[in-house]
Order: sequence, then C-alpha cells, then structure tokens
Amino acid sequence: MYHERNTVVMPAVTKRLIDFPGVLAADAVSPDIPESADVYGWLCGSWDLVVLRYRGVDVSAHGLTGEVHAARVLEGRAVQDVWIMPRTEDRNRHFDQTINMYGTTLRSWDASIHA
Repeated sequence: MYHERNTVVMPAVTKRLIDFPGVLAADAVSPDIPESADVYGWLCGSWDLVVLRYRGVDVSAHGLTGEVHAARVLEGRAVQDVWIMPRTEDRNRHFDQTINMYGTTLRSWDASIHA
C-alpha cells in the first residue's frame, strides 16, 4: 500500500471467501496466558440478563431482558462478547429504539505488560 496525493492506493488482490467465524473463534485460552491472568475466561458462555439500568436510567419497570454471549477469539488471546437487548426472540420492528442495544466488546491479552 502507498499514498499518492492524499489517496490510498492498494495493490490488486484476489478476493478469497473464508469462514470468518472459523478464523476468529478459538477453542481454548492461548498457552501464552497464565491461568492467573485469564481474568475474562469466566465470562465465556451464554447468559440471560434482567436489565435494571441502561445508559444511567432505571429501566426496571420495562421488564426488559437481554442476553450476552462470550467466547474466546484470536487464537485464545482475547474474549469477545455480544450484548443483545431486548433478547433475540423479542426483537421486532416495533420495539422501543431507546432501549435497543446490539453490540460487542473485545478484551485482548497484551503480552508486553502481561495483562
């Protein structure tokens, strides 16, 4: 890749179709991470949520539920999660957009600081 008058020019490449989830997901924690430093491993799995507060607001009266799914990724060097609110089965085009969340967080191991 090189720059030409404020334009990024990328060399021609052949597009490959890959199994993106397959290259992202990992079966186990990386052997580079000591057991004592595996602080997010407990989160791996799927969890049901009862949402009481969202964006600093008490939403407990809404009876709002959600779900979170987390797994090891990047050769076991990270834990990634997906937070969904309302739950997948309750999502439709009529739900309140002010209490809608579908997002992800990536927590990765930094070998240079062992954290």
